[in-house]
Amino acid sequence: MKENHRKWWRIGAKVTISTILFLTIYRQFFQQKQIISVWEEFSQGFSLQSLLLFALVLLLMPLNWLVEAFKWQTLVSKIEQVSLKRAFGAVMSGITLSFFTPNRVGDFGGRVLLLQEGNKMAGIALTLVGSLSQIITTTLMGIIGLMVYTLFFSTLNPQEYAILLVLALISVALLLWIYYHWQNAMQYLQKWSWVQKRQRYWQAAKNLTQWDLTEALLLSIARYPIFSFQYWLLLQVFGIK
Repeated sequence: MKENHRKWWRIGAKVTISTILFLTIYRQFFQQKQIISVWEEFSQGFSLQSLLLFALVLLLMPLNWLVEAFKWQTLVSKIEQVSLKRAFGAVMSGITLSFFTPNRVGDFGGRVLLLQEGNKMAGIALTLVGSLSQIITTTLMGIIGLMVYTLFFSTLNPQEYAILLVLALISVALLLWIYYHWQNAMQYLQKWSWVQKRQRYWQAAKNLTQWDLTEALLLSIARYPIFSFQYWLLLQVFGIK
């Protein structure tokens, strides 16, 4: 009886999410009449080359999400064994919910919907670690890009560039230290009663080893060139230089 109740709850959740997603897309494009302007802008620069580049963007999307699914599968394996297919579905669920939630909060809830009832809160903590690894990767790559751009295209003198380089290295070191020692911050937060009551939910994330964190970071780095290349391709499709 309890299993049937969970089954109907999952079906209801899927129908609700699909309905909200449809209404959100309808409101954003059709109700606000933006779909016409978007199509006109796209069709003006349309060519066979643009079509091929856009097709390549679509082909790279499953690869991008597959790497993210493997990273999430690796992290949540600390609390529950999840197949790669199921992890991929969880990532898709998170992406769907993030469309109509502020600051992509729905990404966390959407993923843990596929976990067992007792593992959902711990799953959110592990998903947060995965998101943190991607944020750090994006920040690190941005710092590297800034340094390269400044070196070849800016008018900074050597002294100014040296100061910028030192600040960049300090920023990188600080980010990595926070990532690999974030459990220390949790010790201070445990002084709060709200955190103490939910300590068991964070235990799985606290038990991550240095290698677990490094693996998540490496997979985030592997994702970066994929979605960066997709972004560059879209710039070419819409003729943005």
